Amino acid sequence: MQQACSGISKTGISVNNPTFSIKNLSLSFFTDDGEVEAVRDVSLSIAKGEIVVLVGESGCGKSTLCRSVVKLIPPYSRIKEGSICLGGEDITAFSEKEMQAVRGEKVGMVFQSPLTTLNPVMSVGKQLREALLRKETVSKEKADEEAARLLELVGISDGKDRLSMMPAEFSGGQRQRISLAIALASEPELLLADEPTTALDVTVQLHLLDLLKHLAKKKGLAILFVTHDLGVAAHIADRVGIMYAGKIVEIGTAEEIFYHPAHPYTWGLLGSLPSARRTDKKLIAIPGLPPDPAHLPEGDAFAETPTEGKIFFEDRQIGGIRRDKELSRSIHLIFQDADGALNPRMTVQESLEEALALSKRTKNEEVISKLLRSVGLEKRYKDAYPAEISGGQRQRVAIARCLAVRPKLLIADEPIASLDVSIQAQIINLLLDLQEKEKFSILFIGHDLAVVHHISDKIIVMYHGVIVEMGNTEDIFSHPVHDYTKLLLSSIL
Repeated sequence: MQQACSGISKTGISVNNPTFSIKNLSLSFFTDDGEVEAVRDVSLSIAKGEIVVLVGESGCGKSTLCRSVVKLIPPYSRIKEGSICLGGEDITAFSEKEMQAVRGEKVGMVFQSPLTTLNPVMSVGKQLREALLRKETVSKEKADEEAARLLELVGISDGKDRLSMMPAEFSGGQRQRISLAIALASEPELLLADEPTTALDVTVQLHLLDLLKHLAKKKGLAILFVTHDLGVAAHIADRVGIMYAGKIVEIGTAEEIFYHPAHPYTWGLLGSLPSARRTDKKLIAIPGLPPDPAHLPEGDAFAETPTEGKIFFEDRQIGGIRRDKELSRSIHLIFQDADGALNPRMTVQESLEEALALSKRTKNEEVISKLLRSVGLEKRYKDAYPAEISGGQRQRVAIARCLAVRPKLLIADEPIASLDVSIQAQIINLLLDLQEKEKFSILFIGHDLAVVHHISDKIIVMYHGVIVEMGNTEDIFSHPVHDYTKLLLSSIL
């Protein structure tokens, strides 16, 4: 079962000389109802000073993966294959006695419920002293001094006066901060943080997130951070791993995951986020329920790749979830909601400069002004934030971002569905003018047949995931063959 410890070279997650790595790890629970595949063939590595965040729905295996690192897993579970390495040493087969030397000293742990970490009948000062003494032998006075400093470091004031207090005398959020202080006491190489900010109010949450970022950068602490909160992930992560049904289905930098997601499950998660700018009452949820890990479907649980068939671009077969930078520059997307494509904390100029950097094009005011003019926006908009411009203007900026990388194929997914008719006409005309000038292809996705008729040369009709008819625009509208196409055309108002 053991494998050599090294950086991982799978799905773009390789790092040099990682502090921590797992390779092809699979873990199952063996219950009366059969085998539950909780973690399936997961590979991951974390460099010194790096923060990797795991995101996913409840039950996807995030916490189990986290706990398996330090063997805090139930007796009816078993690591079936793969390796766990810490500081270049394979600890997969370590005995419980050997693991006791790893926990707390080399690996610090903060779990969602502080009650699982804190001893309810021991003062917090004594618990902090125990953690400090694992690292080195010091006097009680020095240990108390360091314990008080740690409490204040995690945002608990008057630390010295609170050392004699019991866990029950603190609030839930304070207990969570005490757990973090204990985890940091021995100056570990790796911190496992499993939903550590769930019980905290937003101001304390921000303080702790910034503290962890500081410790990672200044002290070289490697952090594996588990959360279901995408806002927290965006704030703290260097890289983000998306977990679904026991597997990491996508991993990349925070920018790649939030602005260029590749996997449909990642799209679903991002699309489910509430927004202050949304006016509709209902949020967009991922249909159905996550798969039962005891009865996983054959193949991938979320259609990670097509089960059959091939995808070609310029006579080259493409597909899978492995990133291809050249392909990312050649194919670009415009989404229905421009808010999801633009970083609310970036000005229009900064968003365009980011896209220019992807295509290695020159970034200067003249280029920015030219891009804005190409989509019908004046130069003065370069200093505006997305919230300061209209929906139609935001969609124009999103199109300008696409043009910045000089794509060969533009995929426009319902790009005008949320716009009023006059703005719709402007955007359609803009796309057609730009296509004629820049000579790129457009795959336009829409449900408005009048718009589809106006913009398209060819039409593909899909029904229940199947292409039921395709042909030239005039042929489809004049002589439809499939019953569903006829139904669509008869429904035009």
